[in-house]
Amino acid sequence: MDIYEAMFDRATTFAGLFALIGLNWFPETAPQSAVVPFVIVNEISNVREHTMVSTNSDQRTTFQMSVFAPTNVIARAVIKQLDLAFSDFTGIMGGAGGVTVERILFEGSRSNTRPDMPWIDGSGVQSKTIFNPSVDYFIAYKE
Repeated sequence: MDIYEAMFDRATTFAGLFALIGLNWFPETAPQSAVVPFVIVNEISNVREHTMVSTNSDQRTTFQMSVFAPTNVIARAVIKQLDLAFSDFTGIMGGAGGVTVERILFEGSRSNTRPDMPWIDGSGVQSKTIFNPSVDYFIAYKE
């Protein structure tokens, strides 16, 4: 299991987050048919530990989790659940055979509203504004 699969497992088994986004958790890009709210996860930076004789499996990666939601209230609720699910997490993420996480640290957040970005919600309602806050987490882990 890689870190993206482990994060998907955490997101979709964390009850509060799953209640808001269901399986709408995407690595790097979302399909055009994605229904809001959803989360896109991107790797911002990755640093591996090195010595003069080898590279070990320790990784230090910063991930950005971008929320796309129909209202600011829903966007903020998803951000809160992301924080509860990921911030300060330690242990095995992804169940048996998962990724060993030394620690997840919150690094920062930003708000964004995107006018004229068409989307469709679960009931088929269309709009042209989307709320798009994001949060960054530093994850120290071994795959």
